[in-house]
Amino acid sequence: MPPARAATYSEALGRDNAVTRRRAAGGAALALLVVLLLAALAGPIDRAGAATKPQRSSSCARAAATASVASLFDDTRRQLQARTRRAFVRATLCAINRVRALHGLRPLRLSRRLSRAAAAHSRDMVRRGYFSHTAPGGLTFLARIVRSGYLRGAHSWIVGENIAWGMSSLATPAATLRMWMNSPPHRANLLSPRFREAGIGIATGVPGRPSAPGVTYTVDFGRKR
Repeated sequence: MPPARAATYSEALGRDNAVTRRRAAGGAALALLVVLLLAALAGPIDRAGAATKPQRSSSCARAAATASVASLFDDTRRQLQARTRRAFVRATLCAINRVRALHGLRPLRLSRRLSRAAAAHSRDMVRRGYFSHTAPGGLTFLARIVRSGYLRGAHSWIVGENIAWGMSSLATPAATLRMWMNSPPHRANLLSPRFREAGIGIATGVPGRPSAPGVTYTVDFGRKR
């Protein structure tokens, strides 16, 4: 675990995180080390995990105003917690898309399947006290995405992931995005023109400290055909 005084840490599958690329070619597979995961599979695209439309500016403003760390920990109002959690997800997506727009990139759409995978990973990191793309039992980032059903039936796909945790004022979506933009591997994922969808999962607390006044983030990026 990183020291609490550092307040925020993050990791990304990026330039210094080699993963596997595979292509089907005459029945043979060619493995290469690349920045992100790319694979070719057979079958039609699975539409069950269809992504939602990008959110409008008015919705983004409301989400940013509602994304309060204190509200996430208001045990007396469970309904407020749920509403605030949704606001964090919306505000994070809005912040990502705002940066992409500034760089001439199309917005990402929210994927339900990727979001479920991301949320489960954030909760697991908090509960079991680790901070990594791979769980202590060996469940990898790619295995989580496959398990979510996001890639089912896809001809080709590419996926990536950013994770982070922060406390107090450094736990907001805006603060998390600033940190990611100052890190080349995270920035590469955020500004990749190849991604079309994102799944966003947040969990209250930080790895190993569920009651700490912080938030743990997982953002899974993807595109499939």
